[in-house]
Amino acid sequence: MTMGTNGQAQPRSRTAGRDTIIWALGGVLFALAGTTSPMKADAWYLIAGSGFMLIAAAFLVARAIISLRRDDDATSW
Repeated sequence: MTMGTNGQAQPRSRTAGRDTIIWALGGVLFALAGTTSPMKADAWYLIAGSGFMLIAAAFLVARAIISLRRDDDATSW
């Protein structure tokens, strides 16, 4: 539920929920890939790559939280 301009709770649109799910699933997939890849890593660049995947996962989860909290009429990225 979001707060409308009159202070009343309003239901979210389907696109806001869909965007949140897409961003969150992307974050989960990157987090899984980033945590399982160092188990077989034997070179520094594989460990650095998993670090980049974990950073991307944090970005995607943060983006999911932002899309969950945004209003439907917001035009921000």
